Amino acid sequence: QEAAYQSLVKSRRQEHHLRAAEALVGHFPEITAVHPELVGHHFAEAGHATEAVAYLEKAGQRAAARSANADAVTHYLRAVAELRTLVEGPERDRRELTLQLALGAPLMATRGYAAPQVHETYARARELCQLQGDDAQLFPAVLGLWQFYMVGGEAEISARLGKQLLSQAERSGHVVMLMLAHRAFGTSSMLLGDIVSCREH
Repeated sequence: QEAAYQSLVKSRRQEHHLRAAEALVGHFPEITAVHPELVGHHFAEAGHATEAVAYLEKAGQRAAARSANADAVTHYLRAVAELRTLVEGPERDRRELTLQLALGAPLMATRGYAAPQVHETYARARELCQLQGDDAQLFPAVLGLWQFYMVGGEAEISARLGKQLLSQAERSGHVVMLMLAHRAFGTSSMLLGDIVSCREH
């Protein structure tokens, strides 16, 4: 099978992958629903990145929902890679931000809170937020960075990020954001030995 596959010219392989993807979507909705990564793979190999990203994102969501975190990481990373083959612009940045934020938690679960890949993911998410002026998504991006630095033993950096979280949460008035921000800053205060501030938050 592999020998036959490799004997095909690229354009012919892409044509077969596209036909497979379209057949799955058009005639086998039950397989498409349960195995979106299969459809995403065929669209990716066919050179249809937009469709591939959509199905790979669904695959990542399904995997994360059932705590199959290693699979979720694989699907989200492939979705990001496919996305980066598309034309740069605000829409691509918006979609990448969604993927990077979704990738963070499965990465933490599989590689640890202080893994370099976790920092890269949330730092990229924060960068994308700043590019788009997306204040709502900035909170989870900074919260992810706070977790990275807090678990990694960088208490002072985590405290600065905790203050940033608290400032944003207070401006928003969002109760859950406020709770998470107080928890973050309080934890960092404890690590710095500031027990009074820790107890207050």
